[in-house]
Amino acid sequence: MGRHTFRYAILPHQGTVGETTVRTAAEFNSPVHTGYVASADTSITESLLSTLTISGSPSIVLDHIKRGEDDEDVSTGGLPTRKGQSLILRFYDSLGGKASTTISTQLPVKKAFKTNLLEDDLEELDLVHSEVSGKKVTSIKITLRPFEVATYRLQL
Repeated sequence: MGRHTFRYAILPHQGTVGETTVRTAAEFNSPVHTGYVASADTSITESLLSTLTISGSPSIVLDHIKRGEDDEDVSTGGLPTRKGQSLILRFYDSLGGKASTTISTQLPVKKAFKTNLLEDDLEELDLVHSEVSGKKVTSIKITLRPFEVATYRLQL
């Protein structure tokens, strides 16, 4: 009932489904949208996103980036609050194999945790600090099981 619209796409490819097909489908079905930004200046969002790089297995897809739900500056009534700010990253393995990747950022990460979907900390991860082109970079290596959805919290 009512009016419905849809769109579709065909992506020819050779062989089995690979990371290019999965990424193209994800970009088609869920284009990047930025939510609330404190400033109308979009360079702030672009600057934030440019500080984060993902390298490693192309089968691991970064699905969501958001603020921590219980950070004290964004928490709404009733939720426990954490001191400081955190960034939540949600990944999934798209091709069904055990895969590893490295998250690198110029953000001032103090700690990193693997969390559950409710953002409760499960285990603390090792941070590797380095300097690249005069800028401080923090890296975290993660490994996902086949088709695993995993959430990570970077404490800033």
